[in-house]
Amino acid sequence: EANTMWLLLLAMVRSVFTYVPYIRLALRQTRCGYCSQSKRNIPINPHIVNADYAVRGSIVDAADVLQAKLNELVAEDVDQFGFKSVMKLNIGNPQALGQRPITFARQLLAACSFPDLWSKDVIPTDVIERAKQILRSCDGGSMGSYSNSHGVMAIREHVAEFIERRDGYPADLGSIFMLGGASEGIRMILNLIGCGDGKDRSGVMIPVPQYPLYSASLAELNLPTIPYYLEESSCWSVNSDILQSTVERAKATCRPTVLVVINPGNPTGCVLIKAP
Repeated sequence: EANTMWLLLLAMVRSVFTYVPYIRLALRQTRCGYCSQSKRNIPINPHIVNADYAVRGSIVDAADVLQAKLNELVAEDVDQFGFKSVMKLNIGNPQALGQRPITFARQLLAACSFPDLWSKDVIPTDVIERAKQILRSCDGGSMGSYSNSHGVMAIREHVAEFIERRDGYPADLGSIFMLGGASEGIRMILNLIGCGDGKDRSGVMIPVPQYPLYSASLAELNLPTIPYYLEESSCWSVNSDILQSTVERAKATCRPTVLVVINPGNPTGCVLIKAP
């Protein structure tokens, strides 16, 4: 199916950052910026080499080794480690830790992908009605057909209705894009604003601590990173004085263009509040 192919492609693109640590390790063993193989020098983008994605690094590798050893041991030998399983907290992965998936979402995906289920008394009627609405918005009535570049119209309409109910203002349907996750949207925006040379290059302000998606993406795009520090004494909140001083210092090397605010904070958990 066409949509399945696109989902696989997006998954492959997103997985690039998963393998960045291994790419860097390989390149340290070769000449800078090149990979030698069969007497050929294959040029590699140096910005990819410089990208770090810490949540997929050596600590996770060590956890995988421990888990593999635990899997090999019989039950009575596991006690030698002092624990029986490894819980990975390097990424937000709640279902891996036992959170149950949202039933409605799973039922709707099943109903759209396999309409034969509609007559099997396993899908609630409200889910079937929603599936029919979505499929009417798909060419050929199939989820396997290509959608508009913005995404399936029916789904975008639902998003617009939600935004209007939440915020109390009409949402512009033409400004709503459906993407394969937040990471894809972030990289798209960063790629869009990246321009200029020397001190005129677009600089991006990111909080510290931050989720490494931002620093890794900026390294890949060769955009200046402008770190601003969160105020630990006030639960890792954003301080306007720190923002202003950071902007002024950054002007010496680039043109501050984008301010990244993560709310709720990742990994700090801080939630922004309204203040004078």
